[in-house]
Amino acid sequence: MKMHRIILWTLILAGFSVAAYIIFFGVPYYTAELTLRPRMELHDVLRPSGRYGHGYGIAGSAMLLLLFLYSVRKRVRWFPKIGRLSTWLKYHMFLGVMGPVLVTFHTTFKFGGIVSVSYWSMVIVMLSGFVGRYLYSRIPRTISGHEMNLQQVQEENRHLAEQLRTEFDVPASIFNKIAEIGSVRQTGDSEFRTILRGFWADLKRPFELRSIFAELKEVGDIGSQKRKSLRKLARRRAALNRNLSILEVTHRFFHHWHVFHKPFAYVMILIMFIHIGVVLLFGYQWIF
Repeated sequence: MKMHRIILWTLILAGFSVAAYIIFFGVPYYTAELTLRPRMELHDVLRPSGRYGHGYGIAGSAMLLLLFLYSVRKRVRWFPKIGRLSTWLKYHMFLGVMGPVLVTFHTTFKFGGIVSVSYWSMVIVMLSGFVGRYLYSRIPRTISGHEMNLQQVQEENRHLAEQLRTEFDVPASIFNKIAEIGSVRQTGDSEFRTILRGFWADLKRPFELRSIFAELKEVGDIGSQKRKSLRKLARRRAALNRNLSILEVTHRFFHHWHVFHKPFAYVMILIMFIHIGVVLLFGYQWIF
């Protein structure tokens, strides 16, 4: 396992553990009525200005700011090109989930005033981030993470098809089924409906492949290692076929997603800085 995977999974495990502990420790406070909270023992530490509550806000805000490192890595030429862009995206997603979780605990589930605009913008950014990640994964890329153009995608598609025909001697009936899996026919629908049909094709693909692999077992024993390679190749071929069939629509929808995603991120950060400025102006301090 590569080092970045160990680090990422360690962060995910740590983040999950922290969130679970906060919920276990603070559930009596977070579920109590607002009028009763000031009289609770946990109020001094879990309120937004408390030792823990304030710390959640600082940590969550820091994670939200670190999100922008991904954009810097992607767009600024002089920024050190350390690691693959896909690796940066994984950390970007971790921060984009863990940051809002900590900020939510900082708010103690009280939403009001201008800060609520920043909070709900953050929620929209987080949820739309899952959509963006799905679209990103549906744009074919090379091993290094660079986006493939249409000619490269078509060439790889032909290469995979040739492998299935020759190297594995797949029967024509099964080859045709593999070629059809994931294909999304253009019917003149809107971009949104086309993306939804592509999503439905993704949900069906594992079951369709499983059915085909069951048919292959009946054709004859090709050996466990070769069968494993065939399954990997068939999955890649089916995924590429799906992506190729709506590649242009995915590109356009991904552009629209960026137009929607970015303004909420900027609003979130702007109001967050205003909130921090007001907190400092009124003399609120953490443990320092």
